[in-house]
Amino acid sequence: MEHWKIEKQKAEAKRVYNLKYPLLGRKVKRGNEEGVIVLDKGFDNDELEYFIQYTKKGDLEGLHGLPFELWDDNKNKWEN
Repeated sequence: MEHWKIEKQKAEAKRVYNLKYPLLGRKVKRGNEEGVIVLDKGFDNDELEYFIQYTKKGDLEGLHGLPFELWDDNKNKWEN
């Protein structure tokens, strides 16, 4: 397969993935701790769920229903 076709397939897969999981990889702050939003299997099932992986501790915490702020790269500030 030609190189450009492979790159086109990778770009399309990345676009679909980003549409399905828009928060993935975003910088997040909860209380005084900062982290990154990651995907992992849930505790109760095998479905992928959002978690916060804290930068300093490396701990994971489920994101569902928790208050948090997202970092906006365009505005360079935290937003609810």
